[in-house]
Amino acid sequence: MDIGTIGAEAVHFRTGSSDGGIRDSVIHDTGLKQPEYGEGIYLGSAKSNWTGGVPDRSDRITVSGNRIVNT
Repeated sequence: MDIGTIGAEAVHFRTGSSDGGIRDSVIHDTGLKQPEYGEGIYLGSAKSNWTGGVPDRSDRITVSGNRIVNT
């Protein structure tokens, strides 16, 4: 999969998105509108985004064989 030329982060597993994954993808050219939010792959959520003050349980996410450039 090719994911890129995007305004913010490319892939974000958050808010209980457990048992997911991303494999063998090319992720590139992120953060074009908001450079400070241009993560290639982002797992979980910042504490400020936790629902009801409860930590984000994005468990068992597999990230393998990806090429991440210009993020």
